[in-house]
Amino acid sequence: MNMIGITGSMASGKTTVAGMFGKLGAAVIDADRIAKALLSKKDIKNRLVGMFGKKILTKGRVDRKKLAIEIFRDEGSFRSACDIIHPQVIEKIRSELNDIQAKNVVVDAPLLIESGLHIFMDKIIVVGSKKASQLERARGRGFKKSDTSRRMKFQMPFKEKLNYADFVINNDRSIKDTERQVLKIWDDIK
Repeated sequence: MNMIGITGSMASGKTTVAGMFGKLGAAVIDADRIAKALLSKKDIKNRLVGMFGKKILTKGRVDRKKLAIEIFRDEGSFRSACDIIHPQVIEKIRSELNDIQAKNVVVDAPLLIESGLHIFMDKIIVVGSKKASQLERARGRGFKKSDTSRRMKFQMPFKEKLNYADFVINNDRSIKDTERQVLKIWDDIK
């Protein structure tokens, strides 16, 4: 099994790129999907409430928007939340791998490197985009510019992520150009 990690800053196009690999035959694991699902686990919920208080709950469930306000308040809060969630995400990804028969598996993870998940990957793809493009995409998803900028501060800078990259995709041009880059990488990986 060939493990391919895809990472990049918020709204850089990671998930779009992962989907393109999926269409080519790779199995795709979405770390964000797993993290969101883990918020409903009682032990995770209790640890997060213990850290941030009941203000992160709505109708007894972890409210992702309220949690994000607390997590992205400062570096300590961000690190503490990551220490709770990341090991569980990694465990779940490793569990999902047992059920996958595909030769190539893509793991879409914004914090691939920061979480330590990169050490399990055979290849790492970093997706890059200009900050203005990222802010525009995030706004299209309902994020305010200030929220997006604050979240991006807690992610490893693009230039630093390049130190881990086997491949880099520039996602600032057309979707066709991104597809062309994905196809080239797919041919190299196969």
